[in-house]
Amino acid sequence: MTVYVIVVGGTDNVLGVYDSEWLAFKRKAYFDIIYKNDEIKIIEKYMEYADRE
Repeated sequence: MTVYVIVVGGTDNVLGVYDSEWLAFKRKAYFDIIYKNDEIKIIEKYMEYADRE
C-alpha cells in the first residue's frame, strides 16, 4: 500500500498521512496557505500490512 506523508521541509514535522494521492495534494494546498514561509513536501512511502493472527 502506498501512503503519502506531508511534512514541513527541513524538519521532521509530519502534518498528515493519507492513502489517497488526491487528498494528499488537496491537503498540501491547504498547508501551503498556513505555512507560507516553509516548504511543504509530499513523500511517497510504501507500507506493507503485517499479517495478524
